[in-house]
Amino acid sequence: HLKSVADRLGINGSYLSREFKKNTGFTVMEFISFKRIWRAKELLLNTDTQVTEIAFQVGYNNVTHFHWTFKKLIGVSPNKYRKLPRYYYHLKKH
Repeated sequence: HLKSVADRLGINGSYLSREFKKNTGFTVMEFISFKRIWRAKELLLNTDTQVTEIAFQVGYNNVTHFHWTFKKLIGVSPNKYRKLPRYYYHLKKH
């Protein structure tokens, strides 16, 4: 990912990585993971799509890695997140 973005911008990948971290506080991969998991949270709360399918939809080819990353960032598994009351997360279904 990083190389293709850097190539499109016409800059060095190391420079992009360093500047991105300096300006956001995240590495590029941390940011991508965060965005993917955030989208997965929305899908878990607002659809009946199976967790496996959600993992693929948000860009994970390995469901085990998706589960591990989700739990690391959110604190609970995707299935448990879906089952918790909506008011727990202060989110409403759109």
